[in-house]
Amino acid sequence: MKDVDSRGLAFHGSMGGNERVECGNDASVQISGTQITLEAWINPQNWVGINQGHVINKEFNGGAGSDFGYMIRVGSGGDISFNLGDGNWNELTTTGAPLVLDQWQHVAATYDGAVMQIYLNGTMVASQNTTISFSATNNNLTIGAWAGGGGSVFDGRIDEVRVWNVTRSATQIQEAMDSCLTGTENGQVAYYQLEDGAGSATATDLTANGNDGTLTNMDINADWVSGVSNCATCEIEMTQTITASIVTIDNSVTNNANVLTAGETGAAYQWLDCDSNDDPIMGETNQDFTATANGNYSVEITLNGCVDTSACEPVTTVGLDEIDFGSNFRVYPNPSDGIVNIDFGAVSADWTVRVVSPEGKEIFFKEVNQQSTFMDFAEYPKGIYFLEISDGTRKSFHKVVKQ
Repeated sequence: MKDVDSRGLAFHGSMGGNERVECGNDASVQISGTQITLEAWINPQNWVGINQGHVINKEFNGGAGSDFGYMIRVGSGGDISFNLGDGNWNELTTTGAPLVLDQWQHVAATYDGAVMQIYLNGTMVASQNTTISFSATNNNLTIGAWAGGGGSVFDGRIDEVRVWNVTRSATQIQEAMDSCLTGTENGQVAYYQLEDGAGSATATDLTANGNDGTLTNMDINADWVSGVSNCATCEIEMTQTITASIVTIDNSVTNNANVLTAGETGAAYQWLDCDSNDDPIMGETNQDFTATANGNYSVEITLNGCVDTSACEPVTTVGLDEIDFGSNFRVYPNPSDGIVNIDFGAVSADWTVRVVSPEGKEIFFKEVNQQSTFMDFAEYPKGIYFLEISDGTRKSFHKVVKQ
């Protein structure tokens, strides 16, 4: 919560005349079809009739066959009513009067083309199956009163009014009802935080649609009252500008015939021996490092005061002759799902077959004394692995890809 006062608007029901906030008739609020969500925080002070306590209203009431629009309203001792017009009114009303006086409560109503629902403080309290396509009306979107302009004013305080042309889920309603939104959320066509404050005749719409409301028959000083949500902006004078830069280090390493090269250029380097607790290798402070012994190596890179360390790179071919198997040698399939066949061709010897992960860890080992075999490392993650075949004095290395 921000350390400033929260604001809302006060309406005075039958005692205050035709008080309302008129928010215009932009195309964005001419919602029709099968999806809608209406939300607000309310603090009722007195109960009026259920058809009089309008919280959000955009309706044309022309009688049977000519009733169009949408609304959420409260009254009759604490019930909530949600109404959609498709020529005739389709109304859902709570039972048991779940609302109470003199207390802030969140009300919401949704329709998804099949079910109308009412929520109180994030909990669904009424539902009914309804299959309609409701229609828009040219009357203004109105907060706190009937859009027809003839009264039916809510008696109490209203804050955080939100109108959507999408169906918000119960989870979305619960997660957002206590939060200040931005007006850029998907499907939000009008959003009134009602933080404008005393002296303002405008209720600002935070969406890009610009459906700003005009306080009508209201006292622009007295009717701005304490609200429930604290969405006002703190007034802080900044006296210092701080400039920050983000340093990104390329910590990749390439291995070309046992010559390891750091991917980052123009930095300070220290090569490390991963097999000896990452001890620094004396004198190896260049971008390139030539390994003179088999093992695992990494590099610590310092750039503009930031330090990063690469992954350990395995070196396994120092001092060993490469085995030439000839054209009949095959490793297949490659790429594979982790089951790889090896055909040595016409060569017959005692071989050791080993698979090494990119981090230098042995994950598969097998001794072979026949022309063909297979290896299984299916349980390991997707990626590039290294196949090492040795006869004890020579080795052959092959890259295998696990999909």
